[in-house]
Amino acid sequence: MGKSPKNPDLIVPEVVEDLRKIFGDDLVSVALYGSAVRGDYRPGHSDVNFFVVLEPQGFDKLERAFAFVKKWGKRGVAVPRFVTEDYIRRSLDSFPVEFLGLKLWHRTVYGRDVLADLEIDSGDLRLQCERELKGKLLHLREGFLATLGKRRALEHLIRVSLPSFSSVFEGLVVLRGQEPRRDRAALLRQTAELFDLDVDVFDRLAKVRAGQVKLGSDELVKLCRQYIREIEKVTEIVDRL
Repeated sequence: MGKSPKNPDLIVPEVVEDLRKIFGDDLVSVALYGSAVRGDYRPGHSDVNFFVVLEPQGFDKLERAFAFVKKWGKRGVAVPRFVTEDYIRRSLDSFPVEFLGLKLWHRTVYGRDVLADLEIDSGDLRLQCERELKGKLLHLREGFLATLGKRRALEHLIRVSLPSFSSVFEGLVVLRGQEPRRDRAALLRQTAELFDLDVDVFDRLAKVRAGQVKLGSDELVKLCRQYIREIEKVTEIVDRL
């Protein structure tokens, strides 16, 4: 990803123009989402993500985007998500967490803003949050054991696993009637406060992930045990909601 842009906004006009050349009038909307919108984009490390809405007949031209994917993949652009408006409407109950994230953190750069007014059902959102938490809890326990208590492996576990909870925590915050915070460390603290979790544990996890503190293996083992326990607690709370 060496040629990825320093600022994703710099490539947006060319990306949109390439998509217009491929899909013409079948191109309904293009939105930028992910780290480029949240404010934690890191050149050379982060992908640039686009959400593309087409008219149904536009999918008959999908193979024309092969060259687009090849060209922009070399510049750090992930393969765009191509959908129709009907797919969005019919999928809100299946993927409420994902669509909530898109609604919260996107910027429409072409066409109509089809994500701004999405209505996410709280019951669907609670159910997926529970399902995601239970699945991620299993992976977290497995990942913890796989580290064998080694410092670098424990640090890697925290770096990789902690961001995976962000979208679920956004859903939990919305279920509590609040607006999720944009900064991921602030989101962790917000969720901990709303669900009576140990704020200090999530603060330390965020600092370890950011490389702001260095802990020994024994300290990391203790922190990961606390991490797992806090996820167990919030999972039990959401199960009872």
